[in-house]
Formats: sequence, C-alpha cells, structure tokens
Amino acid sequence: LNSIIAKEENTDLEELSLWWWDNGKVHAENDERIIVEGYSTLIENYAEPIKDKISFESVVTSINWSNNLVEVTYMKDSSEETVRARNVIVTLPIGVLKAGSVSFLPPLPIRKQQAIDRLGSGSFVKSFLSWDEDADLPWNEENDFFLESINSLDKTTQWNEFYNNFPTLVTNSILGISTGKEARRIEGLSDTEILDEMMAAFSTMFGTDRVPSPTGFKVSRWNADPYSQGAYSFMALGSSPRDRDALREAMTGSMFWAGEASNTNYAATAHGAIASGWAAGEQALKNLGVDVTVE
Repeated sequence: LNSIIAKEENTDLEELSLWWWDNGKVHAENDERIIVEGYSTLIENYAEPIKDKISFESVVTSINWSNNLVEVTYMKDSSEETVRARNVIVTLPIGVLKAGSVSFLPPLPIRKQQAIDRLGSGSFVKSFLSWDEDADLPWNEENDFFLESINSLDKTTQWNEFYNNFPTLVTNSILGISTGKEARRIEGLSDTEILDEMMAAFSTMFGTDRVPSPTGFKVSRWNADPYSQGAYSFMALGSSPRDRDALREAMTGSMFWAGEASNTNYAATAHGAIASGWAAGEQALKNLGVDVTVE
C-alpha cells in the first residue's frame, strides 16, 4: 500500500479520503512517460513564443479583483510593481493557496476558499543517487522496482519505493521516493544524513557493503520551496470532487483558475495541469471575444 497508494497520492494513508482518494479517469495501461531531457524542456518549448513577455523572478503578493481590471501586485528586484489586466489566470500551487502567501482583495468566495482548505497538499521527496558506468551494483539492470527487497526494511514507510533508472535512461542511478510525514522529516535532514539513511537501507536490502558509495546525489525539497510549499494535491479526509470544481470556477468573468488541483479528471499529474491551463486560456480568450478552441 505504501509503495503504490501512498506514493501516488503523496501523503500518508490515514490522510486520504477513503471514498474519493482515487477519483478521476483511469489511465490507460503503460501510459506513463519520462521526459528524458527533463521537465524544463517542456516548459521552455511552451514559453518560447511569449518568452519576451514573461516577467521572471517576480513574486506575486496580492491580487485585487474588485474592479473590471484585475490588479496583480508583485515584487521584483526589491521593488513593488503592479500590472492591470482584463483577464488573469491563477495557477498558484495548492500549497501556496493553503498557506495564504498571496492575498486576494476582496477575499475569495467562501466556496472556493473552503475547497482550498479541504483539499490536501502532499509531501513528496525524490532522492537521486548515481554511479559510474562501470560500477558493480547488486541489482538486475532490467528491474524497474525493488518491491520485494524494500519489504525487508523494518520501516517500509520511510522509503515508499526505489526506482531503477537503467531500463529507461540507461544510467546507473536510483530514485528513492518518500511521502507524507516521512518526506517532511527527510526534508529537514542534511544531504549527508539522507544519503546515510539510503545507504543503510541498501545494506539491509542487498547486504552489507554490496552497494558502493554513489558519485552523484541530489534531493528535492518541495515543502521548503516558498513557491510550491508542497508537492501536489490529494483528496484529503472531508474533501470531494466538488472541491476541485469549485477551485476551477471563474470569478467575475475576468479571473480564471488552472493547475493540477483544479482538474477533476487528471489531478496530481503534469498533463492534468497542462490541460487545465488550456481550458482556462480558452475561457479567457472567449471572454475577450476571441472564438477559439484549444486542442
């Protein structure tokens, strides 16, 4: 359960809604893909046509939607700036929304704020270890996962899954995944402490000194990132699909909403986030009198 459900939902089992935790369309078999060059290539390709119009390193602090023109206030180079627009698309992560890092004037409608409060914001730590090409490693290069081995650990909730990247990336690298309370604990450790814990787990799984010290190591810390404050959304106790619908609802016909948390069918996925952005963009264009269908 920890290697499948808790990992996919980026939280602990006891935090999930028993009724709604897996709500949404069922994905087709083998429909998962890895962007070998990294997610940055996806973002760069989408941004290329409008790159000169993007204000980088700009931190939004408030959105005033009380007038016909929406005012977005942000900090850039230690100075406060404001931009006014007929249409605004809000794509703030669920963690940022729950933290109240961006103020809304007037406050959000009760239905939308309650949806934000009810939906969960998960914790998902990825720890990458890599070795040289000629490293002598104890696992089969064709094995994607080490589910049988991970069950030998005393505390299987510490690491939900170890993923072998060789079958897809042809590199000697392992991805360790931890979610929920353990992910938050691990985020508070130093890189050295995390590496020591992973190597101790490998010793238990494969035998003492069977796994050599890695030559590369990197860990994600989404909870500590002020611009995400968590990984992605999940259906928490007390939440329902109606909350995702409420989060997606446009406000006053000029402020539209997108993001994975607002996608009822494909929440917690990159394609769900992208699809919600297309839908919000289509709404905004039609509001401006542009008849377009985004496919």
